[in-house]
Amino acid sequence: MVIIGQVSGKQSFEDKFEVSFPEDSIFREQYYISEREKAWVIYHQKNFQFSRFNFGMVPFWSRKEFFHFESPVEGSLNPGSEGQKKRIIVHPSFRRPIRQNRCLVPVNFFYLLSQYGDPYLVFSSLSETFALAAIYDNWKENYYEKDFYQGFSLLTVAAPEDFQRIGIERVPLLVPERNYKRWLNPDAALAEITGLMENTSEQELNAYPVNKQLFLQKTNSTEISKPCGDLLRPLPTDQGKVAAFLRSFRFKRGLSHQGKETEQRIWRG
Repeated sequence: MVIIGQVSGKQSFEDKFEVSFPEDSIFREQYYISEREKAWVIYHQKNFQFSRFNFGMVPFWSRKEFFHFESPVEGSLNPGSEGQKKRIIVHPSFRRPIRQNRCLVPVNFFYLLSQYGDPYLVFSSLSETFALAAIYDNWKENYYEKDFYQGFSLLTVAAPEDFQRIGIERVPLLVPERNYKRWLNPDAALAEITGLMENTSEQELNAYPVNKQLFLQKTNSTEISKPCGDLLRPLPTDQGKVAAFLRSFRFKRGLSHQGKETEQRIWRG
Protein backbone atom coordinates (compact mmCIF):
# COMPACT_ATOMS: atom_id res chain seq x y z
CA MET A 1 0.00 0.00 0.00
CA VAL A 2 1.57 3.26 -1.16
CA ILE A 3 0.07 6.68 -0.48
CA ILE A 4 1.69 9.72 -2.13
CA GLY A 5 1.90 13.41 -1.32
CA GLN A 6 2.13 16.30 -3.82
CA VAL A 7 2.34 19.58 -1.89
CA SER A 8 5.17 21.80 -3.16
CA GLY A 9 3.07 23.86 -5.56
CA LYS A 10 3.13 24.64 -9.25
CA GLN A 11 6.33 26.65 -9.35
CA SER A 12 8.37 24.10 -7.43
CA PHE A 13 7.20 21.25 -9.66
CA GLU A 14 7.72 23.22 -12.85
CA ASP A 15 11.24 24.25 -11.85
CA LYS A 16 12.22 20.73 -10.86
CA PHE A 17 10.87 18.89 -13.91
CA GLU A 18 11.00 21.67 -16.52
CA VAL A 19 7.39 20.92 -17.37
CA SER A 20 4.46 23.32 -17.12
CA PHE A 21 0.93 22.90 -15.80
CA PRO A 22 -2.06 23.52 -18.08
CA GLU A 23 -3.07 27.18 -17.94
CA ASP A 24 -6.50 26.45 -16.53
CA SER A 25 -5.30 23.95 -13.92
CA ILE A 26 -5.72 24.45 -10.17
CA PHE A 27 -3.01 22.98 -7.94
CA ARG A 28 -4.10 21.99 -4.45
CA GLU A 29 -1.81 20.61 -1.78
CA GLN A 30 -2.55 16.93 -1.41
CA TYR A 31 -0.99 15.29 1.62
CA TYR A 32 -2.80 11.99 1.12
CA ILE A 33 -3.40 10.67 -2.41
CA SER A 34 -4.61 7.11 -2.19
CA GLU A 35 -5.90 4.50 -4.59
CA ARG A 36 -8.45 5.65 -7.22
CA GLU A 37 -7.74 9.33 -6.59
CA LYS A 38 -6.19 11.69 -9.14
CA ALA A 39 -2.54 12.76 -9.12
CA TRP A 40 -0.26 14.80 -11.36
CA VAL A 41 1.98 12.81 -13.71
CA ILE A 42 4.34 13.41 -16.63
CA TYR A 43 4.16 11.22 -19.74
CA HIS A 44 5.73 11.41 -23.18
CA GLN A 45 2.59 12.33 -25.14
CA LYS A 46 2.44 15.59 -23.22
CA ASN A 47 6.07 16.00 -22.28
CA PHE A 48 5.73 19.75 -21.85
CA GLN A 49 2.73 19.63 -19.54
CA PHE A 50 1.62 17.88 -16.37
CA SER A 51 -1.45 15.66 -16.68
CA ARG A 52 -3.93 14.27 -14.18
CA PHE A 53 -4.23 10.49 -14.06
CA ASN A 54 -6.09 8.17 -11.72
CA PHE A 55 -4.07 6.23 -9.17
CA GLY A 56 -4.88 2.73 -10.35
CA MET A 57 -4.23 1.23 -13.78
CA VAL A 58 -6.77 -0.90 -15.65
CA PRO A 59 -5.33 -2.90 -18.60
CA PHE A 60 -6.73 -1.79 -21.95
CA TRP A 61 -7.96 -5.32 -22.70
CA SER A 62 -9.92 -5.76 -19.46
CA ARG A 63 -13.69 -6.14 -19.77
CA LYS A 64 -14.26 -4.75 -16.28
CA GLU A 65 -12.53 -2.52 -13.76
CA PHE A 66 -9.53 -4.53 -12.61
CA PHE A 67 -7.09 -2.19 -10.89
CA HIS A 68 -3.35 -2.44 -10.51
CA PHE A 69 -1.95 0.02 -7.97
CA GLU A 70 1.54 -1.43 -7.70
CA SER A 71 3.57 -3.32 -10.30
CA PRO A 72 6.31 -5.50 -8.75
CA VAL A 73 9.76 -5.51 -10.29
CA GLU A 74 12.01 -8.38 -9.34
CA GLY A 75 15.14 -7.19 -7.56
CA SER A 76 18.33 -8.75 -6.23
CA LEU A 77 16.98 -8.64 -2.65
CA ASN A 78 14.09 -10.96 -3.53
CA PRO A 79 15.09 -14.54 -2.61
CA GLY A 80 15.35 -16.80 -5.64
CA SER A 81 14.89 -14.01 -8.17
CA GLU A 82 18.52 -13.69 -9.20
CA GLY A 83 18.97 -14.47 -12.88
CA GLN A 84 15.26 -14.48 -13.60
CA LYS A 85 13.52 -12.12 -15.98
CA LYS A 86 11.91 -9.08 -14.43
CA ARG A 87 8.31 -10.11 -13.97
CA ILE A 88 6.97 -6.83 -15.24
CA ILE A 89 8.07 -7.51 -18.82
CA VAL A 90 6.10 -10.76 -19.10
CA HIS A 91 3.03 -10.13 -16.94
CA PRO A 92 -0.10 -9.76 -19.16
CA SER A 93 -1.14 -6.50 -17.50
CA PHE A 94 2.31 -4.90 -17.49
CA ARG A 95 4.22 -6.10 -20.55
CA ARG A 96 2.66 -3.58 -22.96
CA PRO A 97 2.75 -0.51 -20.64
CA ILE A 98 6.37 -1.07 -19.61
CA ARG A 99 7.34 -0.98 -23.27
CA GLN A 100 5.08 1.85 -24.45
CA ASN A 101 3.34 3.65 -21.57
CA ARG A 102 5.79 4.86 -18.94
CA CYS A 103 5.30 7.95 -16.82
CA LEU A 104 6.79 9.82 -13.87
CA VAL A 105 4.84 10.64 -10.72
CA PRO A 106 6.35 13.69 -8.99
CA VAL A 107 6.06 13.59 -5.19
CA ASN A 108 7.36 15.27 -2.06
CA PHE A 109 6.99 12.10 0.00
CA PHE A 110 5.02 8.90 0.21
CA TYR A 111 3.64 6.76 3.00
CA LEU A 112 4.14 3.06 3.51
CA LEU A 113 2.31 0.83 5.96
CA SER A 114 4.48 -1.76 7.67
CA GLN A 115 3.35 -5.34 8.14
CA TYR A 116 2.75 -4.41 11.79
CA GLY A 117 0.23 -1.74 10.77
CA ASP A 118 2.47 1.27 11.44
CA PRO A 119 2.46 4.12 8.86
CA TYR A 120 5.75 5.74 7.85
CA LEU A 121 6.38 8.87 5.84
CA VAL A 122 9.23 8.25 3.41
CA PHE A 123 11.17 11.11 1.81
CA SER A 124 14.27 11.59 -0.30
CA SER A 125 17.54 12.44 1.40
CA LEU A 126 18.67 14.13 -1.81
CA SER A 127 15.82 16.32 -3.00
CA GLU A 128 12.65 18.03 -1.78
CA THR A 129 10.79 16.85 -4.87
CA PHE A 130 11.52 13.57 -6.65
CA ALA A 131 9.95 11.20 -9.16
CA LEU A 132 8.50 7.71 -8.86
CA ALA A 133 8.53 5.33 -11.81
CA ALA A 134 5.11 4.31 -13.07
CA ILE A 135 3.29 2.78 -16.02
CA TYR A 136 -0.17 3.67 -17.27
CA ASP A 137 -2.87 2.43 -19.59
CA ASN A 138 -6.03 3.77 -21.23
CA TRP A 139 -9.23 1.80 -20.71
CA LYS A 140 -12.95 2.06 -21.26
CA GLU A 141 -15.60 -0.45 -20.40
CA ASN A 142 -17.15 -0.66 -23.82
CA TYR A 143 -17.00 0.81 -27.30
CA TYR A 144 -19.77 3.29 -26.61
CA GLU A 145 -18.00 5.03 -23.74
CA LYS A 146 -16.92 8.52 -24.80
CA ASP A 147 -13.81 8.97 -22.66
CA PHE A 148 -10.98 6.67 -21.71
CA TYR A 149 -10.08 6.01 -18.10
CA GLN A 150 -6.38 6.88 -17.68
CA GLY A 151 -4.74 5.27 -14.68
CA PHE A 152 -1.21 4.60 -13.48
CA SER A 153 0.48 1.93 -11.41
CA LEU A 154 3.64 2.53 -9.37
CA LEU A 155 6.63 0.27 -9.92
CA THR A 156 7.98 -1.30 -6.74
CA VAL A 157 11.25 -2.96 -5.81
CA ALA A 158 12.60 -4.78 -2.77
CA ALA A 159 13.03 -2.43 0.18
CA PRO A 160 16.47 -1.61 1.62
CA GLU A 161 17.56 -3.75 4.56
CA ASP A 162 16.76 -1.23 7.29
CA PHE A 163 13.24 -0.75 5.87
CA GLN A 164 12.73 -4.50 5.97
CA ARG A 165 13.71 -4.53 9.63
CA ILE A 166 10.67 -2.36 10.46
CA GLY A 167 8.34 -4.53 8.41
CA ILE A 168 8.40 -2.77 5.02
CA GLU A 169 9.27 -5.24 2.26
CA ARG A 170 8.78 -3.15 -0.89
CA VAL A 171 9.24 0.51 -1.82
CA PRO A 172 8.39 2.48 -4.97
CA LEU A 173 11.09 2.70 -7.61
CA LEU A 174 12.72 6.14 -7.75
CA VAL A 175 13.93 7.56 -11.06
CA PRO A 176 17.09 9.69 -10.74
CA GLU A 177 16.85 13.12 -12.35
CA ARG A 178 19.50 12.22 -14.91
CA ASN A 179 17.22 9.42 -16.19
CA TYR A 180 13.93 11.31 -16.54
CA LYS A 181 14.15 11.69 -20.31
CA ARG A 182 15.37 8.13 -20.81
CA TRP A 183 12.45 6.74 -18.80
CA LEU A 184 9.92 8.78 -20.78
CA ASN A 185 11.47 8.08 -24.19
CA PRO A 186 8.92 5.90 -26.09
CA ASP A 187 11.64 4.72 -28.47
CA ALA A 188 13.97 3.42 -25.77
CA ALA A 189 14.94 -0.24 -26.08
CA LEU A 190 13.48 -2.59 -23.49
CA ALA A 191 16.97 -3.52 -22.30
CA GLU A 192 17.66 0.16 -21.63
CA ILE A 193 14.47 0.48 -19.58
CA THR A 194 15.04 -2.68 -17.54
CA GLY A 195 18.52 -1.35 -16.82
CA LEU A 196 16.88 1.57 -15.01
CA MET A 197 14.78 -0.70 -12.81
CA GLU A 198 17.31 -1.31 -10.08
CA ASN A 199 16.77 -1.33 -6.33
CA THR A 200 16.65 2.12 -4.77
CA SER A 201 19.91 3.13 -3.06
CA GLU A 202 19.87 2.54 0.70
CA GLN A 203 21.11 6.07 1.35
CA GLU A 204 18.55 7.72 -0.93
CA LEU A 205 15.50 7.27 1.31
CA ASN A 206 14.73 8.10 4.91
CA ALA A 207 11.55 7.70 6.93
CA TYR A 208 9.80 8.31 10.22
CA PRO A 209 6.52 7.12 11.78
CA VAL A 210 3.43 9.33 11.60
CA ASN A 211 0.21 9.47 13.58
CA LYS A 212 -1.73 6.28 12.88
CA GLN A 213 -5.13 7.80 13.63
CA LEU A 214 -4.59 10.68 11.20
CA PHE A 215 -3.35 8.20 8.62
CA LEU A 216 -6.40 5.98 8.94
CA GLN A 217 -8.62 9.05 8.70
CA LYS A 218 -6.88 9.99 5.43
CA THR A 219 -6.21 13.45 6.78
CA ASN A 220 -5.36 15.87 3.98
CA SER A 221 -3.38 18.45 5.95
CA THR A 222 0.14 19.13 7.10
CA GLU A 223 -0.67 17.47 10.44
CA ILE A 224 -0.44 14.01 8.90
CA SER A 225 3.14 14.63 7.79
CA LYS A 226 4.48 15.43 11.27
CA PRO A 227 6.72 12.81 12.86
CA CYS A 228 5.66 10.91 15.97
CA GLY A 229 8.92 9.00 16.36
CA ASP A 230 12.57 8.89 15.40
CA LEU A 231 14.05 8.93 11.93
CA LEU A 232 14.88 5.56 10.45
CA ARG A 233 18.36 6.91 9.65
CA PRO A 234 19.55 9.66 12.04
CA LEU A 235 20.86 12.81 10.40
CA PRO A 236 24.50 13.78 10.97
CA THR A 237 24.96 15.44 14.37
CA ASP A 238 27.19 18.22 13.01
CA GLN A 239 24.53 20.22 11.20
CA GLY A 240 25.87 23.72 11.77
CA LYS A 241 24.19 27.10 12.03
CA VAL A 242 22.61 26.86 8.58
CA ALA A 243 20.43 23.95 9.69
CA ALA A 244 19.39 25.77 12.85
CA PHE A 245 18.34 28.78 10.77
CA LEU A 246 16.23 26.65 8.45
CA ARG A 247 14.33 24.79 11.18
CA SER A 248 11.29 26.98 10.65
CA PHE A 249 11.02 25.97 7.00
CA ARG A 250 8.96 23.06 5.74
CA PHE A 251 12.07 21.36 4.44
CA LYS A 252 15.01 21.48 6.85
CA ARG A 253 18.49 21.00 5.54
CA GLY A 254 21.51 20.04 7.60
CA LEU A 255 24.94 20.02 6.00
CA SER A 256 26.95 16.95 6.85
CA HIS A 257 30.29 18.75 6.37
CA GLN A 258 31.84 15.58 5.00
CA GLY A 259 33.65 16.73 1.92
CA LYS A 260 31.32 17.23 -1.01
CA GLU A 261 28.63 14.83 0.05
CA THR A 262 25.07 15.70 -0.86
CA GLU A 263 23.31 17.75 1.78
CA GLN A 264 20.87 15.84 3.94
CA ARG A 265 17.18 16.81 4.08
CA ILE A 266 14.32 16.03 6.38
CA TRP A 267 10.67 16.65 5.67
CA ARG A 268 8.80 18.53 8.38
CA GLY A 269 5.17 19.46 7.95
